[in-house]
Amino acid sequence: MDIHPSLNPYVNDLPLKTLIFLIITLFQCLGDIPKLKCRVKECNIIRKLYMRIGSLSFSSNIISPLVPYLLVKSGGGTFETGLFQALNNLSGNIGQVVWGWISDVSGKRRIMLLLTCISVLFSSLSYLILMLLNIMSPYTIIAVSTLSSLLASASAPVIASIIADIVHPSIRNHVYATHSNISNIAIIIGNIFSMIILSYIVGEKGFTIILLLSIIMSGISLFFTFSLPSYIDKGKVLSIKSVINGYRDMLNPLRNNMFRVFLHVNTLYNLLLSMAWPLFPISQIKIIKMSPSQIMLLSLASNATIILGQYYAGRYISRERYRLWALVNRLGLVIVPIVYAFSESPYPLYVLNVYTGILSGIGNVIFVMYIVDIAPSNERTTYIGFYNTALGLASFVGSFTGGIISAVLMNIYGEEQGLRITYYICTLARLIGAINAYRSREFIISKKAL
Repeated sequence: MDIHPSLNPYVNDLPLKTLIFLIITLFQCLGDIPKLKCRVKECNIIRKLYMRIGSLSFSSNIISPLVPYLLVKSGGGTFETGLFQALNNLSGNIGQVVWGWISDVSGKRRIMLLLTCISVLFSSLSYLILMLLNIMSPYTIIAVSTLSSLLASASAPVIASIIADIVHPSIRNHVYATHSNISNIAIIIGNIFSMIILSYIVGEKGFTIILLLSIIMSGISLFFTFSLPSYIDKGKVLSIKSVINGYRDMLNPLRNNMFRVFLHVNTLYNLLLSMAWPLFPISQIKIIKMSPSQIMLLSLASNATIILGQYYAGRYISRERYRLWALVNRLGLVIVPIVYAFSESPYPLYVLNVYTGILSGIGNVIFVMYIVDIAPSNERTTYIGFYNTALGLASFVGSFTGGIISAVLMNIYGEEQGLRITYYICTLARLIGAINAYRSREFIISKKAL
């Protein structure tokens, strides 16, 4: 595959002090740990979790924004991008209910954390081999990404449960938000490194260096994961009886009325939300003709403001305001397809990603913390896994449907006009989902529930 990314003139002027500021911020997060209301051994666990997620997020996201670019450049169209989004959402989220159940039954949380690190190492090595052998195609990219997403989903429901078990409830939101922010800071650092590399080293050589960096950092994340103490595991002894009981408990979330309503509203919303996802890479690369470095800058704009949203949610949003901010999140994302429909340059998309990054950051915290609040303490991982799996199935259907609709309309009306009509349909779908969310009251938490 021939890769010739055009250079972004703004990348060459990227100030070094941005990187220095982000690195200082990471150390400040680590320095704040002794101030938390927890014992020394719990503080050590938090520190290692922070260092693990920092190296892992850098490793994963130094390459992840470029994967859709590689998919399109290797010959993928709207059907392939729709299939890519759908299978990634399906495998990444359907695995969470299985991994969550395995974690609750076996108590082996460290194994779940290790699987995520292995997934990044696997994907980086696979893309490197495919590129060096010149056998990269849309379907090999989809296959690698799908398997990697399945393995990566192992730790998603585990982190919130570990934090909930080792810290005081009064600082639970703060620790979880800080963990998420460290992840996003590392993502931004990874994005900046990618932009710098691609601006000076054109072609496959630049991509090769990025993949090698990803492999090294995933190895570091494995080291920090192995260093976690064994007592973060639940210490359960597996038996046939425990497996049978655990299998029965997998459906416990559906017996919780508050969770069931919450799940229904969010699943429908995510299905309608995801219809537009396969269209974004097509618009970025084929319509607006963005370079890899510009796509990385787009990711940078989003991740930087996600940190702000997560910080605000962790510090200032109380349980009583969950519903208000959930509605702001859902209504606020309605406009995204319309902006894409009329964008002719990257600049409106940069502004859009700043805006949606804040909304997404708030949602990242309040949705998970709401589940932690209403789920029994010994079933939190199962609840989170069940929730993410339902959203993954909805995203699979939505992304696949959006890809098919756009392919049909582009065949009838042409590429640009077909995309625009599909964006209109996606905007209407998001509005319907937002109105349905507005009618719900799933975030009203009674004192008895707490």
